Amino acid sequence: MIIRPSFSGLYQAGLDLNADAEAYIDAVQTNDSYTFSKAQKIALSDFFNALETESLTSKIIKMWFVGFSVNAGLRDVMDPTSTETWTTAPVGGDMNDGYATFSNERINTSHTMSSLGISNTNCGSFFSGTNMTRKSSGYVNAYSSSSSNFQIKQDTGETAVRYGYSSNVKSTSEKQDGVFVGSKSGTAVSLTRIKAARVAENVTATRTGGSTAAASITLWSGDTAGNLSSCGITSGLSAAQVETLAGLIYDVCVGTGHTALTTQDS
Repeated sequence: MIIRPSFSGLYQAGLDLNADAEAYIDAVQTNDSYTFSKAQKIALSDFFNALETESLTSKIIKMWFVGFSVNAGLRDVMDPTSTETWTTAPVGGDMNDGYATFSNERINTSHTMSSLGISNTNCGSFFSGTNMTRKSSGYVNAYSSSSSNFQIKQDTGETAVRYGYSSNVKSTSEKQDGVFVGSKSGTAVSLTRIKAARVAENVTATRTGGSTAAASITLWSGDTAGNLSSCGITSGLSAAQVETLAGLIYDVCVGTGHTALTTQDS
């Protein structure tokens, strides 16, 4: 793993953290009413080091951890100077040191696929959750029409993705708990679910046609119910990179407190 020394108070305190992780940690602790434990800091640093090792850092366009504090849930992990605004906000009691218990929370972002530099042939999204209520729900969603969309969602029970095409690509087990990463590169769509013991379930499909959604991207879509730790937006991961990233997200979410991910049914 790549370790880049840093020179802030964290370094002086004996933690040689990845500099990108440290920037995020400093921003949260300074602005968002949350103090990370040593174990959480190490997990975040390991995550950024692994992204660099796997050449995945630039593939994550946006990422949010929602389980530390209400304000921290708005902060972009990859660019901690960037924050969103809650449309329907959680409360402090929803936060559980690594995951949040949501029932009707929502963020209407100002981002579109085009503003983020992604298209229906070069895009992806992810989320991690446990104890998810079975219902129709969009985790990362921009919908202009049935063939112009950008979605990772729960639909009639299973978790699925749609990227500019009217037909879902759904998880093989039709489960709604775990870490899910989906991507479209060209006409190739990939979806990985990481379940208990860090075991991966993979599905691939070919999807042609469709177009890039012009609608603004929403997070959680106002009806997501369950225990959540992360969501995000990516650009054009290959099938192998989808599985790799899913495993790394599993590691960091477990390492920062969402330990229920380790016991999801197989």
